[in-house]
Amino acid sequence: MVKNQQRIPEKTVAAGNPARVVRNIEPRDEEFMTGAKQLYVDLAHQYLRKA
Repeated sequence: MVKNQQRIPEKTVAAGNPARVVRNIEPRDEEFMTGAKQLYVDLAHQYLRKA
């Protein structure tokens, strides 16, 4: 949980309660999120075509 007015730096992963930075985001993380985002969009389009 991110506390009120707590700042999490860009390109980092935060976890815990309260949130704390646990590591920097690596290129493989960005690649995974790009693929996951596209999968979500594709599945939404597939669902809407069947509805």
